[in-house]
Amino acid sequence: MITHRLFELPTAIVLAVGLSAILGHAFSPMMGFKGGKSVAVTFGVLIALLQPEMLFTFAIFMLLGFLFIEQNAWTSMVGPTGSLSYLFITQGNSWETLFMLCVLALFILKQYDGLGTAPRFRVKLVNWLQSRRRET
Repeated sequence: MITHRLFELPTAIVLAVGLSAILGHAFSPMMGFKGGKSVAVTFGVLIALLQPEMLFTFAIFMLLGFLFIEQNAWTSMVGPTGSLSYLFITQGNSWETLFMLCVLALFILKQYDGLGTAPRFRVKLVNWLQSRRRET
């Protein structure tokens, strides 16, 4: 947000700064280039970018992934994939699309071991939703 507001840098540079924050969390040099999954940092970067459509689509798809998918590795893939889908449908800014592609690639790299199995859906939630649908 500082790079955007104070220095009035171009969008491409602001997105590069945000991506470097996500990358630094995922592969921290202080921790031997190991780090977290970078989902929370991605939320923080999307908040700071002041582009609400990217934040909202990322948040909505992450929530859907959390509600319906059991494995955390696959859950974290839903957010950037959903955001990319939204950007492709709405023909979003090419820098935004490139940013989300980089986030998706980073998430895949971080979660690679957990993505070896097919995603399993939360059966109890799906059954509950189907039973609610039958009642109406």
